[in-house]
Amino acid sequence: MEAGPYDFYRVKLSNSLREKSSAVRLDFNSASSNGYRDNTGYGQQKLTLRVDSNRQEWINSSVISGSLLNQETGAYVEGENAYSDPSLKRSNPSPEAYRDAWSSRIHTRFTKKSKHSELTLTPYWRRSQMNFLMHFLPGTPAESNEQTSAGLQANFSWNVSKHTFFSGLRMEGAEIELQQNQVSPEVFGKLPQGKQYDFDVDTRYFSTYIGADWLIGDKIHLLNSVRFESLYYDYENNMLSGNTREDGSQCNSVDGCRYTRPASSNDTFSDGAVRLGFSYDFNDRSQFFASIGSGFRAPQATDLYRLQAGQENADIDSEKISSFELGLNRYGHRYHSQITAYSQKKKNVIYRNSDRYVFNDGATKSEGIELALNIELNIDQQLSFAGSYARHQYENTWGYEVATGDDMDTAPRKLAQISWLYQPSFLLNGKTSWVLDASHTSRYFMEPTNTVFYPGHTLFNARVSYALSSVIELSSRMINISNKVYAERADYAFGSERYFPGAPRSLFFAFEWQF
Repeated sequence: MEAGPYDFYRVKLSNSLREKSSAVRLDFNSASSNGYRDNTGYGQQKLTLRVDSNRQEWINSSVISGSLLNQETGAYVEGENAYSDPSLKRSNPSPEAYRDAWSSRIHTRFTKKSKHSELTLTPYWRRSQMNFLMHFLPGTPAESNEQTSAGLQANFSWNVSKHTFFSGLRMEGAEIELQQNQVSPEVFGKLPQGKQYDFDVDTRYFSTYIGADWLIGDKIHLLNSVRFESLYYDYENNMLSGNTREDGSQCNSVDGCRYTRPASSNDTFSDGAVRLGFSYDFNDRSQFFASIGSGFRAPQATDLYRLQAGQENADIDSEKISSFELGLNRYGHRYHSQITAYSQKKKNVIYRNSDRYVFNDGATKSEGIELALNIELNIDQQLSFAGSYARHQYENTWGYEVATGDDMDTAPRKLAQISWLYQPSFLLNGKTSWVLDASHTSRYFMEPTNTVFYPGHTLFNARVSYALSSVIELSSRMINISNKVYAERADYAFGSERYFPGAPRSLFFAFEWQF
């Protein structure tokens, strides 16, 4: 159990039973809070049941899970440095905003192992539903969506001499429904009252891959893999096509209604990707690795069928990415480190320009270096660090907003986190644990033209726990120790700076009892 400020409460319950070759575990998690900001309370519950069994040749693991969320949504606060304004940072400009959602999932993993191979089959079923108020849009329409999907994932690996081969496939069918409805009167002569979108999409997905890990001598690994994917959309528009009101009449604006509904259609996207990798073991403590590869992302249904400004056909294709990375792993007596440098380029990037048209000709590049380090300072103390420095840039001009070489908006160049763990063996018989961590986000541009930026922030957090007995533990944690005024997110839209203010210093207490 855990409690904290703003009426925060969390309860976690878990129970398990093991008998011979079978085991059952039930987990429940419930959390609620009134929120730091006005009208930002929420309640969330999660339930998971897992059953494991080992029956002769097959190992089986089945999971049934569900979640429920009822949330009062906090909107952006707007204006220059609004996140630091005492009169604004706790306010909620859209107190009527909400998000109600639930989801459920069932999957069963069947695994069969032999001396030189392993086969895994995982059939699954998923369903989710969400209703929320789109407070960030003029007219504040409400969206309701639901998805139902079922599929099968299969993976097979086998060894031949010193080499390992692997292959697999995934098949899935899904049904998606979406509606967008505006209760308020027409806004700006172009955002009509009533239904704005109402469509169904049936999808059929198939992917397969094959690869190998070749061991050459005792020090060299060569890795290669090939992947193919096909995604089919069967889209049905349940309203009149075009950018009219629900009843077919024209909006008062000379440009017509903003939201455009394309006619029913079918779309298929087929893509392939490859990866080549190499690693070399200098010794049992040092390893060099490098890889080159490609990837893709097929358009989402909302990219294709949620159009605006009279655009009747998105005419877009899958995004493509190519990447290269190299790095070094080091394993010392009391430390492990990994340093990685990478370069990525994307093309066919999907975006919506200032005229509200969807395009598919964007290009970006990202280049950076990452470091992860874990050090055992002594028998009582450990230090861990993870950080990155990267530059994310636009590679071409996107309409009127983006120029070649500009930094991508909301993409900080520097991210870092450091954590110190102290478990003093001399204090209370070694039953206490102390953790102090710091996280840093550097400044970033809030919009594509790189004229407005958020300065970044550094936050400090701490946690202490005490094992009262073998089954009872008391703990406390404090977030934002320095009471830093910061924004969880900052961007720029509709001619104004927008922020999600971060929470101030907060203290939480928890009690854990195992029985």
